[in-house]
Amino acid sequence: MLAAAAALTAAKPHVHDGMIVFASDRAGATAIWGISASGGTPRQLTHPDAGARESDSGPAFSPDGKQLLFIRENGDFGTDLWVVRPNGSGARKLVSGVLAASFSPGGKQIAVVVPSADGDNALALVPAAGGKPRVVCAGSHGVIDSPAFAPSGKQVAYSDAGRGIVVATLGSCATTVLGIPGADDPSYGPDGTLVWDQPRPAQAGFDIWMKRPALRAHRIVGNGSTNVHPVLAPAGDRLVFESDETGNGTQVYVTDLAGTHIVSLGDPQKACTGGYCLGDSDPGWQPLR
Repeated sequence: MLAAAAALTAAKPHVHDGMIVFASDRAGATAIWGISASGGTPRQLTHPDAGARESDSGPAFSPDGKQLLFIRENGDFGTDLWVVRPNGSGARKLVSGVLAASFSPGGKQIAVVVPSADGDNALALVPAAGGKPRVVCAGSHGVIDSPAFAPSGKQVAYSDAGRGIVVATLGSCATTVLGIPGADDPSYGPDGTLVWDQPRPAQAGFDIWMKRPALRAHRIVGNGSTNVHPVLAPAGDRLVFESDETGNGTQVYVTDLAGTHIVSLGDPQKACTGGYCLGDSDPGWQPLR
């Protein structure tokens, strides 16, 4: 494992792991927070208006780590794409009516999921500066969500509730399907490794799966809990995910790619206060160049 991690780091020496971000309701309305990958005290980055029933989720960084996308749900249950600097300044709405988003590797486009007439959503592209989403792939076997660009920029993975993880080639929309129906939250590493979560057949909970290029998919986190929203580190040697393993709400964890060294970024003993349990979810990881 150490040799594999060193090889990945050597392949991309200019990319380093920055802070981890996540959605949390620890201060009231669900907002985006940031924390060092080694732990510490989280800092609130976005400030939704609780009085207007706003909440933030789905944080995703630009390739240079200088912009942070997130989805803001507004009071009428609509969802818009916003962008903010990593220090929490300059928050602004980028595109209306977006359900999920991911930057392209070059940072010039954003893959977004938008509502469709059939209710199953569609995959679209929008310029990084904003504009009208252009639908590129529509038609599915269930609701689609969670887009993630491949490192080549030529493919986008997303979840299709009726099939699993769909990898679509832009231009032709030719697809490859991984996982099982109900699989969600795909995330790519710098070498094309793909991770996602999927339900445990005939049992409760979700496991995290990984597929390296040219190798078979295999499970890396499966502890009987609900383990979801995996995101590979920019350097490609770790991943962050959300789990309810402790029973004290959902928390954010970091693990190696073998799933053998799992560390909580929260405090499992203090996650609940007065009968209320924190909900830390939807992690993302900042690349530093």
